[in-house]
Amino acid sequence: MCDDNEKVKLECKSLEEIFKYELTIPNYQRIYCWTKKNVIELLDDINGLKSEYRLGTIILHKIDENKYNIVDGQQRLTTLSLLLYKLDEKEIKLLNNRYSENKSNDFIRYNYYLIGNYVNNFNNSFDIETIKKKLTFNVLIIDDENLDLAYTFFSNVNSKGYPLSDFDLLKAHHLRFFDSDNEAQTTHICNIWDKMLEEEQVNEKYERSYEKGIGLYIYRLRKWLKREEWDEDEKLRIKNEFEAAPIIDSIPPFGEKFEYNEPIQGGPHFFNYVNIFNKKYKEYIETEAHNIIDEYLSNESHWYIKDAVESFVFGYYLKFGTDYLIEAMSLIVIILSKIRFDNARLYQESVLEYAGNTNIAMVIEQSSSPTFMLAQLKNKTKTISFNEDYQNIRKRYKERLIKLLEIVEGKTEVEEIKSILNNYIKK
Repeated sequence: MCDDNEKVKLECKSLEEIFKYELTIPNYQRIYCWTKKNVIELLDDINGLKSEYRLGTIILHKIDENKYNIVDGQQRLTTLSLLLYKLDEKEIKLLNNRYSENKSNDFIRYNYYLIGNYVNNFNNSFDIETIKKKLTFNVLIIDDENLDLAYTFFSNVNSKGYPLSDFDLLKAHHLRFFDSDNEAQTTHICNIWDKMLEEEQVNEKYERSYEKGIGLYIYRLRKWLKREEWDEDEKLRIKNEFEAAPIIDSIPPFGEKFEYNEPIQGGPHFFNYVNIFNKKYKEYIETEAHNIIDEYLSNESHWYIKDAVESFVFGYYLKFGTDYLIEAMSLIVIILSKIRFDNARLYQESVLEYAGNTNIAMVIEQSSSPTFMLAQLKNKTKTISFNEDYQNIRKRYKERLIKLLEIVEGKTEVEEIKSILNNYIKK
């Protein structure tokens, strides 16, 4: 298949044909990071291979006569290179690539060890010539400078390798705004980015902090401020929100403040933006306010409310830090709990819509001091009551909410807020 301008071709090629190309790993790629599970699954698939076997899709970007960047397929092609090397195929150009100075080489060494053990356990199950000739791929070749074309095709092709996430695509998008002659800056930024991703793989505590803090909470705050609707299941929603904002070409952007709702500048600004707010989120989840929310609002469908509450509380934290953070959290919880008591059945979409209509995001944005913020939240609680005799899930939610408010009431010294909390606790 090819398009009218012959910029895109889709062909079936054997592994042997693919490895005749000079394959390179572009700096926007993630590190080589296949786990033991990934490697063993691949080896199981091709163990005892005798006839043609199609192993998903590879996307290549042609940058020279015989030189191709791997857009998608690095994990599989590197693993297969290690297998061929183990089977005594020593001239594999892909392994001559300089993998990033991070854990890629650790994964390569460990996976080569795994492959060696696997091959030794299945004598005569891997014939090198059969693998090279019978293992085939759908190869999508992009002959164009614009990588957006590759990602358009990628989003519609089922690949057996790791799919590119929104943050992978954003990395590639923003690297295009770097000075092409400043390789040191590009390498430095890529190493910082890859280190962030590596930390997420080994530290489950943060639950991919960049995805939750930026891709969920800051994303929602930005949307609420702009009064825009969104679908949390929408494909590439994060990529689209954090792409470079349009500018007047003759007027360069300036005046970086790194506020969560500011326009995203293409290039270094975006990477610094992610780095700053990722660190802020990691600091936030160490706060007492976060721990209380997490303890009392994480079960059943209460987590719909929890995530909306956390979005606003994180926004408050970004503006005012820990000053009166617990007090602000308690009032936000009361305000957002109204939708739980008004509805026997709860949906995420309705919670997000209600949260947006509370206008709390704008209150955070316009408040210059915690006192103004808390005063407006206090006023919003005046019309909220939950003194009915609730049943089932609403009854269980009320019990957990009362426990949360009792904890917070014992920690605040702001008498006006303590009085509000006491009124709800007694209901």
